[in-house]
Amino acid sequence: MMVPSRLWLGGAISPKRDLSLIQALVEQVRAIALGRPLLVAVDSLASYVTAFQQSFRTPLPRHGQPGRCRLRAWSEPAIV
Repeated sequence: MMVPSRLWLGGAISPKRDLSLIQALVEQVRAIALGRPLLVAVDSLASYVTAFQQSFRTPLPRHGQPGRCRLRAWSEPAIV
């Protein structure tokens, strides 16, 4: 839902409240995020921090080095 104040509400449902459910919700947020400051308000479940840290990062270009490319975090999200 989008309103003139740029408030966005999203949701995901699952029989269990676990990391996979939260990751599904965070992917919705990432899909509409524009790389500018983002305020996220959640309750105290630690899985939110993990999911946001994993989703809001971008691969750096590879320079002929073996292994997985390095990941650069977006600017630190404010998780409340």
